[in-house]
Parts: sequence; structure tokens; C-alpha cells
Amino acid sequence: MASESRPGRIWYVISALFGIAAMAIAVGLAIYAIASADDANQFVVPGRHAFVVAKPGKHRVWNDHRTVFQGRTYDVPRELPEGVRIIVTGGAGRPVEVISGGSATSTTTEAERVAIASFEAASPGPYEIVVEGDFKPRVFSVGRDFVPRLVAT
Repeated sequence: MASESRPGRIWYVISALFGIAAMAIAVGLAIYAIASADDANQFVVPGRHAFVVAKPGKHRVWNDHRTVFQGRTYDVPRELPEGVRIIVTGGAGRPVEVISGGSATSTTTEAERVAIASFEAASPGPYEIVVEGDFKPRVFSVGRDFVPRLVAT
């Protein structure tokens, strides 16, 4: 009869510790990605809003259809009213291409949002977004696209 070789108990403990550490890191990364998803700048539209891009990359414009902003509750339809126009300019007033649409949604304790447009911020610095149209005030937000960070996590 062949003798069976088994690892010592210390190796079971070490492997369990590695498993627990890996799960803790994964949960921590997921929490970080979700928490950083809500770093968008909110503002009331129609109107203009200046903001600073810290990191270049894709940014999304959101319709915060359910939110509280500056002490006022907003609960408006997800769909945008007719005739909404979004213009983004970068440093020195250079126009930035805005792509309409998006299927992303975000629900946090602060807001329920639906993505309505996106643009590529080529460099960090000051930007401005102008939202034009004839409609009742509502809240939009703009921020770095968190979807790739969430998927990567």
C-alpha cells in the first residue's frame, strides 16, 4: 500500500488566509468603484456650468431625474424634453464634440440618473457645459465615466 502525502496544517491556514485576503481586496475595490461613481458635478439646467476636469478621458452628462439639490427635491421624467441642446467647451473656449445618448443608469442614495450624452476630455483643466432649451428647471450632472472602472474592478 502506497503512503499518502498530505501538506501540513500550516499550509491549510496559509491558503485560507490568502483566500480571505483576496475576497477582502475584491470587496474593497468594488466599494471604491461604486463610491467614486458619485463624484459628478450637479447643476440646474437650462443654463451654464463651469467645472474642472482632473483626469482626461470620457465624461458623461447625466439627467438626474430624481434627486435633492441645494435643498430642493427634483422628480422629473427620465426622458428629456424636446429641443434640449448640450454644448461643451474646453480650455480657451474650444468646442468639444458631444455624443448624444447612452444607456447607462445610476442609482445612489443621492440621485437616480440616466446618461444622456458623453464627451472626451482631452486634457485636464477648466471646462464649461451649456444646456439650452425651453423647459422647467431640472438637474443634470457631469463627471468622469465610472463604468470602465467598475468593469475593471
